Amino acid sequence: ATAGLAWAGVEPPLLPPAILSLAQICVSVPMGMAITPETLKQGKRLFIAGLLGMIGVILSLLAICYFWAKTGTISFVTAFISVAPGGMTEMGLTALMVHADLPTVIAFQMFRVLFVLLVAIPVARRLICCRNGQEDAV
Repeated sequence: ATAGLAWAGVEPPLLPPAILSLAQICVSVPMGMAITPETLKQGKRLFIAGLLGMIGVILSLLAICYFWAKTGTISFVTAFISVAPGGMTEMGLTALMVHADLPTVIAFQMFRVLFVLLVAIPVARRLICCRNGQEDAV
């Protein structure tokens, strides 16, 4: 509803700060409760692995987008936002803010979601079941 109002040119109402704070607490408390002393002990190793993985993904995306922008008709910014990991909503808003090609970004993000749901998950299930010797469970 808010997106529809904004699209129609109506300024959406701002939420009161108390409601925003309550929403942040509701999101943060379960995350904080999931942290245990055992997970804190693994923190340094997980941080380094996560950081290296993130750098690897970003460098790979930059290389792919550079090649795509040089050989195609798409801008580098549109290419990067189209293939960047993130939610469709976030990438769509980012595309709007940087004046990227919104339909292209949304199409790629939607394709990624559909690919994961329709192809990657069934293939992963089949591989896991076959590895465990449960071919009939698929």
